[in-house]
Amino acid sequence: MTKLYSPHSFNQQLNSLSKLFPSGRDFESKIIDNSVFNKLLKSFIPEIERFESLYLQISEEHDINLSQDPILNRWESAVGIPDNCFPGTGTIDERRIHVIIKLACMNVSGVDDYVSIANKLGLTVEILPGNLDLGFPYTFPFVFLNLPSDSKFVLVVRIQNANPEEKFPYTFPISFEQTATQILKCVYNLIKPANVLIVYEEL
Repeated sequence: MTKLYSPHSFNQQLNSLSKLFPSGRDFESKIIDNSVFNKLLKSFIPEIERFESLYLQISEEHDINLSQDPILNRWESAVGIPDNCFPGTGTIDERRIHVIIKLACMNVSGVDDYVSIANKLGLTVEILPGNLDLGFPYTFPFVFLNLPSDSKFVLVVRIQNANPEEKFPYTFPISFEQTATQILKCVYNLIKPANVLIVYEEL
């Protein structure tokens, strides 16, 4: 398990504590070992270490990358999971990723953000804003635009490594659980601007 940071040693704590006091003759004993002032500072270190240990424990428990139930349940509730895109089921790692994606959806501002969300699901996408490619080979389903000017509101999403179970030939038994590609489409349709049409191409 990766820690957010390493606890400080006794000497590091003592050095930090001594720096809170100014330099000069009045406080020079702070760095003199076994002086009265130095012993006073050392007496605070065990309590500081206890506080740091508790702080690190709480930080790890609430870090979404390390969270376990029941803290993970609280994370899901905070971001609105379950919803239409995320069922709130799956492995611990999958549920963590879903929470991270929900958090990422709160600040989507460009193509790189769309690509980043796909990468978190283990997918590679190519985002092509602008005109649709109307040449051969055609991809399905066809999308017919009312006016040529509408094309500036089209976002073509090419999923490079779409889930193989979603393509022919089907493999058995067929899984009816949500796949990464289905989740990605649901999320994109949720965060896209209202005047943007997304066309998906699964390669």
